[in-house]
Amino acid sequence: MSQPTVCLAGYFGCHNLGDDAILLGLLEGIRKHECHAIVLSGSPEETTRLYGVEAVPRRELGACEGAIRRSHVLLFPGGSIFQDVTSVRSVAYYQRLTAIAKKAGVKVAMVGQGVGPLKTFLGKKLAKSAYDASEFVAVRDPGSVQSLQSLGVKTKIHLTADMALLLPKPRAEENVPSYEAAGMPAIGIAPRPFGKGEHVAKLFAEVAQEIMRARMMPVFIEMDQKEDGELIRQIDKMCGGKVPSIRGLQMPMQLLSRMARLEGLIAMRLHAGILGACAGIAPMMVSYDPKVTALARLFDLPTPISIDKASPQQVAQNFLSMHKEQARWNERVAVQVAAQRELAEGNIALVRDLLGLPELHAVGAL
Repeated sequence: MSQPTVCLAGYFGCHNLGDDAILLGLLEGIRKHECHAIVLSGSPEETTRLYGVEAVPRRELGACEGAIRRSHVLLFPGGSIFQDVTSVRSVAYYQRLTAIAKKAGVKVAMVGQGVGPLKTFLGKKLAKSAYDASEFVAVRDPGSVQSLQSLGVKTKIHLTADMALLLPKPRAEENVPSYEAAGMPAIGIAPRPFGKGEHVAKLFAEVAQEIMRARMMPVFIEMDQKEDGELIRQIDKMCGGKVPSIRGLQMPMQLLSRMARLEGLIAMRLHAGILGACAGIAPMMVSYDPKVTALARLFDLPTPISIDKASPQQVAQNFLSMHKEQARWNERVAVQVAAQRELAEGNIALVRDLLGLPELHAVGAL
């Protein structure tokens, strides 16, 4: 058969390392099957340059429709894109793409999905329409299965895992010093904006100071350039400009290699936790959303503190207690990451079967 074309829809090319990790994980999985990918991207030229794929502007509906019509499958590789917490516009946008595909006779499939939260009647209705238009829906956690069932989705549901777990392991960088200052080990902190006011900034500024008092150096991690950059600047100002940060990275592999040099991680961002675990660092999660709690459960981590109820002392103390046994937690999480990675491979198998592609076998395999 001719080379199949897959159109990829999500929050890609929008300078969010978590979403681009999902994209790269999917690309890593389908490239061995020689699929042609077209990405609906917020920065098409940059996506093409970074990942070597065709990309079109995701905000130009005409360009998106043209890409979908040239494809065999419109594929949603993951993320919590069908949610209406901030606005119903996200659900409406992705549902419209599914309607375009169905009208053009193009198949729709969803893998590695995190479902919801869906609070509004319209959000639930649009999401159900999109899910029912799919050949199948594969989700990344049991809670998302329950959410689909509660919506009354008729499409077959598979339990797989997040596509970011398929990122290749970071290469060991030679002659690169570890993140430390004055001999203090580096601890990554990945916050994100939540709610109104300065609660998150004040919380993590005080957490950073508690960590410094414990003779460790906090290093703030920018996962989303638009959302996290200003928050980290605010935190740094509260700390007197003394806290280093990892910012402005273009690709998730860059972050993965840097995370491998950390000695601990506090993550409010879901994919900061996933990437940290993939880099061999068991994260301590701080929950702002059920998906963060679900991730902690999947990785067999301590139950996260809710950001609504967290105090700086609680967060710092929980981290320091966990960090005393960091090596044990790292080993524990490595087992779970391996299991989740196998489940994530199931996403690729589903796509392969949908496209009618043969299963690949390793050379020399019995």
